[in-house]
Amino acid sequence: MHVEVQLAKTWMQRTYKHPLFRQLSAISDDSHKPHAHSTMAQMSITEDAIKAALTERLKATHVEVQDMSGGCGQSFTALIVSPEFAGKNSLKRHRLVNGALKDEISSIHAWSAKCMTPEEWNNEKAATGGHEGPPLDGTEGGRVEGVKE
Repeated sequence: MHVEVQLAKTWMQRTYKHPLFRQLSAISDDSHKPHAHSTMAQMSITEDAIKAALTERLKATHVEVQDMSGGCGQSFTALIVSPEFAGKNSLKRHRLVNGALKDEISSIHAWSAKCMTPEEWNNEKAATGGHEGPPLDGTEGGRVEGVKE
């Protein structure tokens, strides 16, 4: 029994000295203080807020955002046209967008984006006779509906 008690004491001493434990303790000790991420999570994300953030942070020349969740602000799709995408492949474009919307994306459930340069967007408009808008795959009329049997 004495050995078990000593092992438990040793484990507790090592645990409480570990840097991760100290970080967790500091977070829990500050739980009464407002954090930037909790403020973002509490505020409602809107189409206009996402559009403004993309326009400002990516110097986007055209942004279309659609809330596919029926207005609850949990599922968005977007068409983003920015010169910042020039010379970047699809993965790098999406990483750029996700980085620009880091706080917003962490507060929502689903996000998809179509990223184009101004030249690509103009070419697509010319080819289709209009513009395609944000991707609406998996939706019914641009809205995510419940699972149907």
